Amino acid sequence: MSKQDQDVPDQDNSSEPMYSKRQLLAASRFTPVQKDVLTAVLTDYEQYTIDKAERMIADFEQGKVN
Repeated sequence: MSKQDQDVPDQDNSSEPMYSKRQLLAASRFTPVQKDVLTAVLTDYEQYTIDKAERMIADFEQGKVN
């Protein structure tokens, strides 16, 4: 790994706001069906970006649940 590679931060979207499961489930952004998926795939003790929540919904719909 070169020095330049080491200076590039991981793409963790740390500048994006993070939300709890409860906040995401209360958001009007998601449909009732999407909220059902989020209920199943999110944990109570982690925080997520909107992008991460949307990717988790898409993965669930494609059958890619971890």
